[in-house]
Amino acid sequence: MARKDEQNNSQFDTGFGGGTFGGTSGGGSPKSQAQMGGEFSSGFGGGTNAVSQIFRDGGQGGDDKRRKSIMMVLFGVFFVALVYLGYSFFFEDSAESPVVVSPTPASKATAAAPAASSTPAAVADAKSAATAATAAAEDDAAEEDEEEEDESELASDAKAPGSASSYTYNEVGGGPIVQAASGTSIEVSRKQDFSEMYMTATANASGQIRIPNPPPGKVYWRVAGKTDVTEITVQPAPKLNIAMKIGASIAASDTLSWSAKGDVAHYRLEFATDASFGSVSHSFSTNKSQVALSGVNPGNYFVRVGGLNVAAGRWEYTRGSAVEVK
Repeated sequence: MARKDEQNNSQFDTGFGGGTFGGTSGGGSPKSQAQMGGEFSSGFGGGTNAVSQIFRDGGQGGDDKRRKSIMMVLFGVFFVALVYLGYSFFFEDSAESPVVVSPTPASKATAAAPAASSTPAAVADAKSAATAATAAAEDDAAEEDEEEEDESELASDAKAPGSASSYTYNEVGGGPIVQAASGTSIEVSRKQDFSEMYMTATANASGQIRIPNPPPGKVYWRVAGKTDVTEITVQPAPKLNIAMKIGASIAASDTLSWSAKGDVAHYRLEFATDASFGSVSHSFSTNKSQVALSGVNPGNYFVRVGGLNVAAGRWEYTRGSAVEVK
């Protein structure tokens, strides 16, 4: 049995023993080790690892060239991988980036078009807006026409600065018009030395200013700060010409009549017990030139008729006549 084990050991030593992978493995004999060493020496240089021997000694047909080839291959693979990664990163980002297209004017108009609504409410609102705009335009035109009429009226009564002029008093007319440069400030006084100011005003866009109803007499005006003075003579309004014929005796039911010339708005017939008409006992008003008596008690009276002078803005009467009412 011992003999057989020795044979097996010898066989094992012959196959794996020796100096290649170290020492005496499994108690191999020197002979078997030498034999194995010889076999490995003939194949790989004897007694050392074959790969280490190749890279250290440059054996096996030019290991330096092989090492360089391997390095070149590795570098090529790395470079190709780097190029591929860069290409993928650049072109994928470009493909995924959104494309922005600036809208053309036509596109804007098309986009704005849906804002307009054709619903009945929108149409009604549009019509209301158009109506309001038309009304506003008509109002503006009317105001412009009125301003033009006022300016035309002022221009018809305008007086040139520096020249004496006159004006006939008219309560309805409003007063004389003076002409100066547009925006000019003027001063008006009833005294030539302007010690008392009647009014100050600024000329309108047409350069015109109305002096409101100065009483009959003299009125003066000048541009503020200037010494040139313009004099205006204000004439009194014409008096009414009223005439009434009446006898010394009348009946309580008579109709009295008269005539009048001038701008008369209304008449008044009065009965008084004194010549100054301080105590009027009966008064009749009418817009006609006659009146029917009623309610006058018999007696002695003074009778007169008066009319309202529109231009002068006052009542004007005839002289009182003594009369007996029967």
